[in-house]
Amino acid sequence: MLLGEFQAEFPWGLLLVTDAASREEIPTWTAPGEMVAAASTALVARVKHQDEGEVLVRVWDDSSEVLGRPVFSGVIELPSGVLKVSDALGDNSIELSAEGVVEHVEIYAGSRGADEVHLVVRSVEGDLRT
Repeated sequence: MLLGEFQAEFPWGLLLVTDAASREEIPTWTAPGEMVAAASTALVARVKHQDEGEVLVRVWDDSSEVLGRPVFSGVIELPSGVLKVSDALGDNSIELSAEGVVEHVEIYAGSRGADEVHLVVRSVEGDLRT
């Protein structure tokens, strides 16, 4: 099921997936070609820069309708109980409350590259609610 979506320009070309109360430093890439970098409460994914146009971001609770190729699979800790998906400035975002404190996240790059990003979020300890 689609939990939320937004389409926006990304001034830094970065999509953040974080615990809403996280103060953890945004992770950096270990290799130039990596699309996603991860820390315990934050993920950052490269997307199309605003100079190249808008990016469509969709958040799902399963992968049955997801498009694109998988570029990341891992977990994120949510001590606040709220997952935030946003641009680097936080101007465009989706917030989802979770019953659990650990979520499994899969990130898919759309078939046209990083101008379409699909996130599949599954609670390890509960269900997500918008």
